Parts: sequence; C-alpha cells; structure tokens
Amino acid sequence: MDNSHLFLSSLLLIAMIMIGILIYRYFSLVKQLPLLIQDEFDDWRQKAEIEMKENIRACFQEWRDEELQAIIANAREEALTTAHNLFKNWREHELETIKREQREIATREAKSQLIKWKSERERSVRQGGIVRTPAVADGKLNGPLIPVLPNFHYNPKDTRFIGSPVDFVVFDGLNNGDGNHICEIVFVEIKSRTSDLARSEKLVKDAINAGRVKWVEYSANYDLQQLTKRAFE
Repeated sequence: MDNSHLFLSSLLLIAMIMIGILIYRYFSLVKQLPLLIQDEFDDWRQKAEIEMKENIRACFQEWRDEELQAIIANAREEALTTAHNLFKNWREHELETIKREQREIATREAKSQLIKWKSERERSVRQGGIVRTPAVADGKLNGPLIPVLPNFHYNPKDTRFIGSPVDFVVFDGLNNGDGNHICEIVFVEIKSRTSDLARSEKLVKDAINAGRVKWVEYSANYDLQQLTKRAFE
C-alpha cells in the first residue's frame, strides 16, 4: 500500500513538473511570438521590396526601350526629311546651274554659228550677186540670233539652225535635265512682218500639217555600202 502511494505520488510529481515545464515553454513562446512574427514580417517585407524593385526595374527598362525606339524612329524620320530637303535643294540648284551653263554654251555656239553663217552668207552674196530686200536680208542675218532672245520660247540648246528650207528645227525637251524625253519636234521659220512664205517653205509647212513625216535609218555597215555599190554599177 505504501509502495502504491509512493508510485502515485511520484507520477503526480512528474506530471506537475511536466505541466510546469509546458506552462513555462508556453509563456516563453508567447513572449517570443511577437519577435517571431516581426522577424517573419521583416523577411516578407524584404522579399516583397526586392520583388517590387525588380518589377519596377523591369517596367522602367521596358518603358525606356519603348521610348528609345520612339526617339530613334522620330530622329530617323527627321533625318530622312532633312536629307530629302537637302537633296531636293541641291538638285534644284544643280539643275539651275546646268540650265544656266547650257544656255551660256548655247549662246556662245549660236554666236559662233552666226559669225560663221554671216561670213559664208556675205561670201555667197559677193560671189553670186544675190539681191535681197531690206526685210529679207535683215531676217536672214538676224535669224541665228533668235534662239538667244528673251521672247524665244524654246531652249537654245535644243535648237538647230539649218537655214533652208526652214531656219530652225527645235527638239523641245532634249536638254531639260534628264534628257530622256522630247516633248515635240518643231520646224521654225523666221519671217519679217511684211514677208510671205517662199514656195519651198510653203511646201514644207503643208507636208508637216498633213502629217507626211517619218523616220528613216540607214546602216553604215550595210545599207550605205549597198547604195555605194549600186552607184558605181
């Protein structure tokens, strides 16, 4: 009986000790719980801040790339526009320079042809004793100068003086910058106010107005050789 009582007393003591230990641990955990919660919160906040910073950095990087692409596109468009305007201005300036040079060259050539033509004409007049009225003589002598006058409507560079049966043939557009298109071919006869067309001039005019105009080519390697052979047969 005493042993049983002693055993129960021991068990009760052990149980009380265990309960005391559990109570102590409980209160210790209760005291440490705010610290543990704070530590967990600090860890979560730190991870959240890092993740938020990464997201902000990624968003900023994406926005910066988009803005950079937009800036580059705008800069490229402005550069192309500026380059186009510069090229357009340069081309217009070059075309004006070329036209001015061509007109100067045409003027010099026309004056040279005029001097040559006057010399030949004077020689022909002296040799043949040809008599011209003042109006005809004035028109023939001044004819080669017509293309360089301000009221002449064609480019002097496009004008070819032939003298007879008409004064000029104009290949309008032959020297207008690109040189890839001729607007029309014009036969020009210079007349004074009181003179009429000669018979040969009227025949040329009638043929042109009737459309009796065509293009003919001869091959220097065959056609002209055949013509030469037939000429000596």
